[in-house]
Amino acid sequence: METGVELTEADKVDQTLREANLAHPKGLYVCFFTEMWERFSFYGLKALLIFYLTDHFLFSDLEAANIFGNYFALVYALPLVGGGLADRYLGGKRAVTFGAILLCLGHFGMAFEGQAAYIDDLYPNYLRMLVSEALREFNSR
Repeated sequence: METGVELTEADKVDQTLREANLAHPKGLYVCFFTEMWERFSFYGLKALLIFYLTDHFLFSDLEAANIFGNYFALVYALPLVGGGLADRYLGGKRAVTFGAILLCLGHFGMAFEGQAAYIDDLYPNYLRMLVSEALREFNSR
């Protein structure tokens, strides 16, 4: 379509870039933002997990590091299980939807703070548990 206005070289490059940008499929944007959200979640939790476990739940450094290691082992191992489930039972679209729902629920759950652990609260509960187990064994005889 001829408009009678001559385009400059910069306008031609800009128009070409706009046309190339519109050539991407819609699913690519969904894939990009899903991956970006997942990476944000992964590295955000990586930065905060140990501090949260040691300061809020009063785990020792060794216990917190153990939980940290188990979490990252599961992060790398469970996609194999999820991929198998997606290939055999769910299909690609339902697997992505289900994964996004789980990711949303996980972030929603992290928005609420639980009650912090205190040493004074732990020992009486532990003592009650020991006494109830001893009474249960005694009554079963």
